[in-house]
Amino acid sequence: MSSRESLDQKYEEWKEQSRVELKQKIRHNYNERLKASIKTINKSLNKYFPNSKVSIFNISDQDINTALQQFYQRVNMWGGVDLSTVRGDITKWQFNAYHKRADNWWNRYKAAWIGDYLFHPLFNQQIDHFIKYNGCRYCAATAAEQSDDIKTDNLDHELLKYMLIRDIMHSLVKFERTRKMPLILDQSYTKSEYLQELFKEIGDKYGIEFKMPSNLSVKFIFTLREIFLLCCVTLHSFRARVPSNDCDVEMTVY
Repeated sequence: MSSRESLDQKYEEWKEQSRVELKQKIRHNYNERLKASIKTINKSLNKYFPNSKVSIFNISDQDINTALQQFYQRVNMWGGVDLSTVRGDITKWQFNAYHKRADNWWNRYKAAWIGDYLFHPLFNQQIDHFIKYNGCRYCAATAAEQSDDIKTDNLDHELLKYMLIRDIMHSLVKFERTRKMPLILDQSYTKSEYLQELFKEIGDKYGIEFKMPSNLSVKFIFTLREIFLLCCVTLHSFRARVPSNDCDVEMTVY
């Protein structure tokens, strides 16, 4: 085997090893953010229903596996470090130098993918499913024949959903050897196409204009949070005028 072939084989082995380590890192990151999200939701449910027994929110193993496979597919599609762009003598590299660049690749895209594969299904499907089928009787919404008219939807369901999303948007997570950081990465709001579409749909539903800025800013993050606060206030106002027939337990609104 020539020296060139030997180097190519070494880089191919490093690529596969990096893929394994990236998947381990992604799984840990996903699990920690998911656990923090579940903890926030259950804490909020107990806060909003202080006098009632509320089912415990959780995510199915199937949903977790589906999300992780979406992340892993991204890693499998990664073609390895582009060695042609590296300055210096790469023949003197050790694996750590190669993997550092693989880790940089993950860091460039993680905000978008965490938004797409963790928080979008959580906000758009899993919280909905819990409220409809697994929550307390107060949370049980009529699954069929829901109208597009806000006044005839189950307002209690909508109100609770946006309160939970709002709470997650304000929550923090802590990893080993790090300070607490936002549970949802700030850049997930601008880089996750799925989250952008969801927030726009919510804004449109309640007549709140949603514009994606060209550059991320703290002001934008608080504006996005304000969208859900306004949704909560709007729904609470409608609920006061159009009480839900499903409501038999008092919910505390914050």
